[in-house]
Amino acid sequence: MPAALDALASLRERWRASVTPVPLVAPVPTPWRGVRVRLAETWQLFPQSALDAVIPCPAVSRIPGTRPFVMGVASWQGGLIPVLSGECLFGLADAPGPARGYALVVRRRGFHFALTTAELRGPLTLAKEAFTESIPPTAPRAEWCSGSVEFGGQVLAVVDIDRLLSDPRLSDTVLPRPCSEESLS
Repeated sequence: MPAALDALASLRERWRASVTPVPLVAPVPTPWRGVRVRLAETWQLFPQSALDAVIPCPAVSRIPGTRPFVMGVASWQGGLIPVLSGECLFGLADAPGPARGYALVVRRRGFHFALTTAELRGPLTLAKEAFTESIPPTAPRAEWCSGSVEFGGQVLAVVDIDRLLSDPRLSDTVLPRPCSEESLS
């Protein structure tokens, strides 16, 4: 028995002597990926992780009685998807114009919609270290932004889809009924 233990100890020592230690590798930082979108005459960044797809603007069927930022519904991947006007939602226009450009399809638990934009650039890959938590004053909806990054000589706001979805304006898209004299009496 002692011979077997000595042989095992000898084998263990030879193995330690022959194995070279594995060098420690620094973890590779994961870059931020997204698209640059022009909304309300301002370039903003949308994270790629928040987008399901970027598609050409689909044909939209208007829904009567909805708020101005709701353009209607469109057929997409065999189902219907609500289409929201990016220009109206971000405060540039009072009423949506014709669907043109692109639609950013966002899919979150309990909410699936497309947001129109006339212009987009991307995809972009940036270092996460370049981002700051300050929000530029030019951002049309600062409450929906999670920070900013300098890109191409401009400071671009980063839109946080979860903040956008938590806005109470999106939870009720029905136009308020005008108050009539009969309802007051």
